[in-house]
Amino acid sequence: TPAWLRLRVAETLLRPIEAALLPGIAAHYVARKTWFWRAARAAVANGAERVVVFAPGCDGIGPALRAFGVDVIEVVHPHEAAAREQLAADEAGVTRVVADLAEAAAVMRELAAEPRPTLWIAEAVLMYLAPDAARALLRGLREARAPQTVLFSAMLPGEDGSAGFRRASPWIARWLASVREPFRWALPADALRRVLAREGFGVIESANESATPGFCSGEAMFVACRSR
Repeated sequence: TPAWLRLRVAETLLRPIEAALLPGIAAHYVARKTWFWRAARAAVANGAERVVVFAPGCDGIGPALRAFGVDVIEVVHPHEAAAREQLAADEAGVTRVVADLAEAAAVMRELAAEPRPTLWIAEAVLMYLAPDAARALLRGLREARAPQTVLFSAMLPGEDGSAGFRRASPWIARWLASVREPFRWALPADALRRVLAREGFGVIESANESATPGFCSGEAMFVACRSR
């Protein structure tokens, strides 16, 4: 993080911008990270021996979990592979697989073939995939031969059926479209549970399915488990 962003004057300048574009997104980001870390720690404590992180970006949850003795695999998009390698070149014990999640069926089958309890992490990933690709990613776990835990976030559709944060400025959607990363997938929580149930997963914990203090409405977090 650039040092100037940590100055109080920068915070004072950025707050009106946040309020205009998406009120509360900074707090939401921190709350989501905190929730994911707690849930990931719990999954490892409950027996996960391997962690697969989809599209980690600049996130450090995979390397941090290495401290608890689990093997970590990061599935990195081809366009981000070089940047991730530069950012995290010294992360010992982290394996990287380069793959486009929109076309990752073969990679999913290979990863799911590992006969060890695995934690799969997809934070702020599924909503960027086309509906068929998002469902295919979830279906890809059906081949797994050991207990599995899936930790992910998903967009819940608004009243018009669109994916997005409830109070976001229209400029957010325009910017995401301009960088070719629009929100493409959203599913009501009950429908999402049915999709997971067809693959043998049950939701054991969730957050922000309805408006929760500290989070922005529109994105919910889930932990789903399956025993083999």
